[in-house]
Amino acid sequence: MSGPSPYAFLVGDKVFYDPHPGAQLEFVQRVAKRVMTGEGPSKFFLRGNRGGGKSLTVRRGVCHALALAIPGLKYVVVRRNMPDLYLNHLQFLDGEMTSLGGEYRQSPHPTCRYGNGSMGFYRQCEDFADVEKIVGAEGAALFVDEAPQISWENLSLMFPSLRVALCNLSKKVAMPPSSNPAPCNTCRPIRSASRSKSRDRKSTRLNSSHRT
Repeated sequence: MSGPSPYAFLVGDKVFYDPHPGAQLEFVQRVAKRVMTGEGPSKFFLRGNRGGGKSLTVRRGVCHALALAIPGLKYVVVRRNMPDLYLNHLQFLDGEMTSLGGEYRQSPHPTCRYGNGSMGFYRQCEDFADVEKIVGAEGAALFVDEAPQISWENLSLMFPSLRVALCNLSKKVAMPPSSNPAPCNTCRPIRSASRSKSRDRKSTRLNSSHRT
């Protein structure tokens, strides 16, 4: 059995996350570069089969990793409703944050608190009231899970809200809205509705053996 790759995220002597060569590794590196330097696309669209590891890659490979690497970073993870948010993310956060030396709080809103001051907010987005709470989080990075389930109006209100304190070295980045492929191409509505130039977007198909 081979050991972890040079890009593995280790917690002690255990592998917390190890991206597969190819799409997973490229995606994690590109997003990290954007957050750390401000270079590259500001929006990423991540697509792949159900159970292909999209949520796991973003939560462990990007959100947790960057939160630990950049003190004071704030990120936001969004799903349309709370039951789906729980199934894909919340049920794993208590164990993950314990292993990372941080704290997960369920109340009043699901929140990850890291030892270096970074924070991660997990929110539902079913109506405008939910959007206001997401905007109020003032995150530097936003991940919209299953974005096609959320209205474009709500998405367009969330994206411009990303902001970073001047003292923070991280840059604004819209994390990938993930989606599962469907006959109608679920990524298409987001692309066509965006006013951003095509060179400012990156679409990555992600398939792997990882399970959320």
